[in-house]
Amino acid sequence: MMEAFEKWLERLAASMTDEEINGAIAAHLTEYDDDGNVVYEPTAEEIEDVRIRHYAALRRGAYGIWQQQLDMQYAGTWESHVAEVKARFGKM
Repeated sequence: MMEAFEKWLERLAASMTDEEINGAIAAHLTEYDDDGNVVYEPTAEEIEDVRIRHYAALRRGAYGIWQQQLDMQYAGTWESHVAEVKARFGKM
């Protein structure tokens, strides 16, 4: 189960901003009753906790697949991309 969640986070990081990632995590953690009413909404701290516990998956996704990285190296944009990912998802 955890592998699927981390793969999902990788896909988010590859295509979304931090704000969009937080919204998707919040939507994932929100609980509803049988009538569709919200019975639990995660706090900002809980969302940040998920990001911290699964930061490696987010960082992996932000780098992109190896083929994309090779294309970036060829185009000369890889080093700036790596610097952006490191700034966005610094080592913990």
